[in-house]
Amino acid sequence: MIEIRNVSKTFHLKDQTIAAVKDVSLKIGDGDIYGIIGYSGAGKSTLVRCLNFLEIPDEGQITFSGFGTYTARSGVLYHTADGQTATVDRSTVYENVAFPLKHSGKTKQEIHDKVFEELRLVGLSDRADSYPSELSGGQKQRVAIARALAMDPRILLSDEATSALDPDVTESILELLEDLNRKLGLTIILITHEMAVIKNICDRVAVMDGGSVVEEGPVYSIFSTPVELITKRFVSASNGFANLDRLLKEDSSLVSTTSDSRLLRLLFDTECVGDAMISDVSRRY
Repeated sequence: MIEIRNVSKTFHLKDQTIAAVKDVSLKIGDGDIYGIIGYSGAGKSTLVRCLNFLEIPDEGQITFSGFGTYTARSGVLYHTADGQTATVDRSTVYENVAFPLKHSGKTKQEIHDKVFEELRLVGLSDRADSYPSELSGGQKQRVAIARALAMDPRILLSDEATSALDPDVTESILELLEDLNRKLGLTIILITHEMAVIKNICDRVAVMDGGSVVEEGPVYSIFSTPVELITKRFVSASNGFANLDRLLKEDSSLVSTTSDSRLLRLLFDTECVGDAMISDVSRRY
């Protein structure tokens, strides 16, 4: 379990102050794939950087089960007992994955075995001697994931891992993350601005806007009954309703109604997905 309580982070620049994260509280279960979504500047990446302490929160508490509680007060971090990874272009795939093991106390053979174990997991056993410049975007992401897994973490932070990838490669990376979640029991926190990514693999999602979490819950609930306007925008963009909203706004004849007609939106939940409602209505009326 990861519990975030009242975490805030403000950046003081030369001519302005930016409240990047404002009083955020979340609970993330062990083994969850948890999505955090928001547009650029929403604060989602800063929040994740606070989780791995690349940024020290100004205030708040973060508890990792088995590791204790970290409390920030006035930008100072206190620990009570109980990384987003990039590739290095001048190193081979093998050297990239082996790097975090350099001072682990493992022998050369143990490091060799561990590196190839992780490369097998991400499907890159045959590219150990390649350089990042020789890899596709999706393969580079797999190297970064293998390197992050080398130290046997319990939590994997993924910040926009699919943002620059084409749809097929995006799907393969998401399938890999889902597979790692099942095989290793990893808790995955996935940062994205794409609701389709959330819909594909996440259990729960938090929607951020202006540094705050404005809506949070199971992915099914958020998609079926979004409350906040920004959440409705994300959901509409991912399911085609954005086109309908545009037609309604333009008062298009395609969606116009008369005094004896109406436009209905049908929502099928898990209790009624087997009902042949549309067929019944078509036959009866």
